Amino acid sequence: MTRCMLAAAAALTLALVALSSARAAPATIDDFFAAAALQPSDFPAGMTPVANGPISLDRLAAESGAGAADELSGLGFLGAYAQAERTTSPVALLSGAPAGIGDVITVFSSSDDAATWFGDQTQVVDGVGAQIASQQGAAFTVTGIAPLALALPGDQSAAYDLQGTASVAGIAVAVHVDIALLQVGPTVETVVVAATQDQSGVLQSVAQTLAANVQAALPLLGS
Repeated sequence: MTRCMLAAAAALTLALVALSSARAAPATIDDFFAAAALQPSDFPAGMTPVANGPISLDRLAAESGAGAADELSGLGFLGAYAQAERTTSPVALLSGAPAGIGDVITVFSSSDDAATWFGDQTQVVDGVGAQIASQQGAAFTVTGIAPLALALPGDQSAAYDLQGTASVAGIAVAVHVDIALLQVGPTVETVVVAATQDQSGVLQSVAQTLAANVQAALPLLGS
């Protein structure tokens, strides 16, 4: 083999090694979140994003009821990602359109851990609704709660309509906070829609889209 042939063979070998290394680079949890997150077109028209990115265990615990921090620490919590959008039209809000929509994707090390978190969250769903509303700047008082019979995907799912009042700029407003909880493999998704009227249709649409995104992105977690 000539010197030129040896050089060419060495260059080809290096190129193949570099290509193999690039292909073998493991996906990160941020890659998963980027693939699973909702897109602007997944939300109703007339809304604008106000939050979009990873959140800490402490932040998630603050929105998940008393004792959540200790529970998350005891489970295989790997990370969480939150999105929130608000209406840009006061007229639409007064006519019953969603005032705000939010979702949280939480990833655990196993499906069993996710199932435990899902079950516990369904037991404190009224507190979850109040905490999330508080994080958005509205003091929400729950006066009633009813299950919603929605066709939702996932290994487990549940949905609720929380009725109550929210103090906005010192004015008490009657509101609905509709919440969907879904477990998809080692993840739990929480979707919240707040409005002056029931928004179960919007809740179902957003939750189905998010669950489909998560399911498609699970291979990035090795699931």
